[in-house]
Amino acid sequence: MKWLAVIGLMVCMTVSKAQEIVVDGIRYYGDWMESATIAAFQDTGLSGDIIIPAGISYEGRTYAVTKFERFAFSECRHIRSVVIPASVNETLYDCGYEFYNCTSLEEVVLSPNMQMLQGTFMGCTSLQRIVIPEGVRYMDYVFANCAALRDVTLPEGLAEVGRECFYGCLSLREITLPASVTSVGTDAFAFCRGLETVTCKAAVPPSCLGKFGPRIVAVNPFHNIALQAVLYVPADAVESYRITYPWSEFYSIQPITDTSVEKTEPDNDEKVFYAPSGHRIAAPSGLYIQGGKVRYRAQ
Repeated sequence: MKWLAVIGLMVCMTVSKAQEIVVDGIRYYGDWMESATIAAFQDTGLSGDIIIPAGISYEGRTYAVTKFERFAFSECRHIRSVVIPASVNETLYDCGYEFYNCTSLEEVVLSPNMQMLQGTFMGCTSLQRIVIPEGVRYMDYVFANCAALRDVTLPEGLAEVGRECFYGCLSLREITLPASVTSVGTDAFAFCRGLETVTCKAAVPPSCLGKFGPRIVAVNPFHNIALQAVLYVPADAVESYRITYPWSEFYSIQPITDTSVEKTEPDNDEKVFYAPSGHRIAAPSGLYIQGGKVRYRAQ
């Protein structure tokens, strides 16, 4: 029993050393390893454009900002945009619902080192477009009830589109699942009533399984989408999709053609800038898109 007491003492000492730090209205917990977690502080007076720093200083010490507490910014209903630095590298065990119900949130730049997203933007009813970083492998409940969402870029390398990931995204018209996707979860696209085009680049139809009590059963992630929705898949996999549930539920399954998935960019791409709304702009300021990537330049 002595070793249990020692472990308990070590845990208490670690917790006691966590330093609460407030910088520009954002609360952090700094630990003895000089890394900082963005603390949960729902429904505060934060508003406008938020740029989370890669590091903060307090009493002569510098802390790297590496992760969020669950529900960190939830219910902050006046935040318009957020930039998350590359220092944040959340994994399966330390993230969730960071911007839940931030109903004014319109623009987001995510850390390229985030590995998963869980409920991150659930209920963000003003969010219209987002680019998911290449490092993300798993997504769960991420955009549930984001009614205005209409433009999402999913990265090659993404393995699982989890439960209710796009549930109730009424404005979503098309979605492309990269070739790396192996699993699509329960109700992932349920009630996306405007969804007209689904492109799945996977050579093998991704599995669609859900857990009901002790049983694992096949589910339809596309429950209650538009009846006329068309599924585009690799040409040599069309027959496989036509005989595999729930993909076989699509009334029209067509082969991918170059024109259905490729978008050409101007030759002088480095000098072409777009606002997050998609409109071309003369010079970048704040959040902007260049070369298909979301970037930020101080105003």
